[in-house]
Amino acid sequence: MTQHSATHTDSHSSATPARSPAHHSVRQRSASDLGINMVGERGLFRWLLASWFFGKPVQAEVAERTWHVFMEKRMTSPHAILQRSWQQLVDALGEGHYRRLDESSARNLHTMCQQLTDQYGGSIRKMYSRSRSRQEFEEKLAELQGVGPKTIEIFMREAGPYLFPKHPGE
Repeated sequence: MTQHSATHTDSHSSATPARSPAHHSVRQRSASDLGINMVGERGLFRWLLASWFFGKPVQAEVAERTWHVFMEKRMTSPHAILQRSWQQLVDALGEGHYRRLDESSARNLHTMCQQLTDQYGGSIRKMYSRSRSRQEFEEKLAELQGVGPKTIEIFMREAGPYLFPKHPGE
């Protein structure tokens, strides 16, 4: 059972997510399902990484398994991912059974972490602090390699209320 059709890509393309009939029957994973505490930079990046995996055209179980492999290998921050070689990233993706997309995903993930580091010191909170609105923050996310509408939707489902809490009367 896949979350998205094989033709969907979550990159800088304008393609919209193609949803299979089975899409709605797949239980959405949450940060708490993965043991992620959304408070702080560490949790925000881990959830962005999980969202990045879940936003791709792979089975949710493969995305989750791959995320766990990255956690086990201590690839838990942009800096840690940038310390790994392309082959180490490919191997970790393959270990998570992310095989069909492992080579391009390794390149895209490295580029995303490099962008996050170069532009925001590796900090999602810094990206947030440089955004005047939720829309601008989402636009900044979309500028990251491999982060498209589906990844943003998944990430903001849980990070949004934390970063942009509603105040009484809104």
